[in-house]
Amino acid sequence: MSGDLRENLADLAPYQFRVARNLCQACDDYHSLWGYERLAGLKANSFETERDLLQPLLNANLPPKGTLLIAGAADAGLLSLILQSTRDYAPRITVADRCATPLAVCSRYADAHAKTITTAHVDLIVSPLPSKHDLAFAHNVLMLQPPDRHVVFLGNIRKSLSDDGAFLLVHRVRTARPNRLPPAHYASRILAALLDRGIALPEAEADFRGRLESYAEKQHAWSDAVLGLDHVEAALESAGLRIMERIDHDRRRTVPDRDGGPPTPMPTHIFVAKP
Repeated sequence: MSGDLRENLADLAPYQFRVARNLCQACDDYHSLWGYERLAGLKANSFETERDLLQPLLNANLPPKGTLLIAGAADAGLLSLILQSTRDYAPRITVADRCATPLAVCSRYADAHAKTITTAHVDLIVSPLPSKHDLAFAHNVLMLQPPDRHVVFLGNIRKSLSDDGAFLLVHRVRTARPNRLPPAHYASRILAALLDRGIALPEAEADFRGRLESYAEKQHAWSDAVLGLDHVEAALESAGLRIMERIDHDRRRTVPDRDGGPPTPMPTHIFVAKP
């Protein structure tokens, strides 16, 4: 084992594609294709653009060997970020998600780096975790849920915190719906980028192209959600969480090959809230 805690995406992406075929129930290929979007370079873990903002917040709200909850994960990216950013604190980490696929990917990543984590297959819209945590972290998950369930989701995170725990939430704001490009354009750009990088496809090209086109259309349902700052602040308050700090930035950009037009900023808000 080395000190390098980065993901081996070349291994994890095909693994995630395989397990998603068996474990995903209603993800519309979000989990099976996310790793390949990253490998193609058209999508990235947006938290990498704000690592310098997140690391001090994570460390300021986490006691040594404290308990940390990752509330929702697309793959092992957030887990990798947490382990790198809190290396000196050696937290006990639980990754919770309503889908078993990212949990399997996180376990594979942890095993590769000889790290011990706990995974919880739970829908936080339905129920909290039975254990209490010093810190919970959720990154751009609200658009993946019905807006009228946000208070319940955030309330269950609050219930999963210790009395003096903290919640770190990142939320990006799309200010307007994009001018959509045809799904075939996005699929072609992904395939061309993977070919240029010498990355093997996980299935026949025609099947993969069809999967990409279907996914490019379906993801608009959640990716185009316009959830403003007022909505998030009101949901946090209604869930019994008090905002202690807020950091704003506009480093994240739209994806021109899916949304059309030039890349435009999407304001992002980082909240630190406590019960």
